[in-house]
Amino acid sequence: MIGRISVSTANLAIKHGIDIENIGSLRPDGRVIIFMRSFPGSHKSGYVLRSRLVWWIHHGQVISGDAIHIHHINGDESDDRIENLKKMTRSEHLHHHNAPLRKDVIRWCKWCNKKFSIKAWRLKDKTRGQYCSQECWHQKPRTAEMKENQSIGIKKAYAEGRR
Repeated sequence: MIGRISVSTANLAIKHGIDIENIGSLRPDGRVIIFMRSFPGSHKSGYVLRSRLVWWIHHGQVISGDAIHIHHINGDESDDRIENLKKMTRSEHLHHHNAPLRKDVIRWCKWCNKKFSIKAWRLKDKTRGQYCSQECWHQKPRTAEMKENQSIGIKKAYAEGRR
């Protein structure tokens, strides 16, 4: 068996004529998929996420498309026990998983050594979060001599306890 499902889910699946325990394959993202072309919520390829199938078995509600998501409460995508599943809209699900990216991160400007904050999601782009303002960015060092002066300024800031 791949992942986890409860005994009650397996028994309900058998009543529907589905051997949910012994079929399926694990995707690279950790979710279990089952080939079941006859399921009303299956993808055009014929595959369905086992979590959606478990939800249907317990609640009788077909989850198809991208508008409704099934969230795994404990974070284990292969744990499809019904008590670990929660139905969410796409928006709620994205909001839940992107919460850490909305937090502020404290940085120090490479030019003026001022402390500033920036949203964590902005740091995905490696060029962001180095300067506190556009003015400092435009003044960034462009020659070897300017870079040396900047590093002296940073060392001085550390010595003064500003960094």
